[in-house]
Amino acid sequence: MVILLAKISPAIAFAADSSEFDFFEQKIRPVLVEHCYSCHSVGARDSKKLQGALLLDSAHAISIGGESGAVLVKGKSAESLLIKAMMYDGIEMPPAGKLPDDVIANFTKWIEMGAPDPRVGDSNLAPKRQINI
Repeated sequence: MVILLAKISPAIAFAADSSEFDFFEQKIRPVLVEHCYSCHSVGARDSKKLQGALLLDSAHAISIGGESGAVLVKGKSAESLLIKAMMYDGIEMPPAGKLPDDVIANFTKWIEMGAPDPRVGDSNLAPKRQINI
């Protein structure tokens, strides 16, 4: 019985991770790409349009935060600056207009889930190498 449980537990854990990652890919990443990356990505940094020193295009970057500090507190959406900004509570992001309540609810759920993010590595944080002549 113990051996059977040992074999089943990783499969259950993988299924949970898979569904959480699916949630991220379906509900979170598309919003980040459409509404956030123009100001908060390596591309924005490279084109000198990065705002608040905040990158949102990698899990590692999100965990670091920006000039205002940590952007989210895993498992605690009410303490997360990302949710406050999306709700236009002090900071108003995205600046083009408040996102629909269901989108904010998805981000709240994602943070409460522990902000699972399948994006690995921190290669996005490396500064672009240039030779200045």
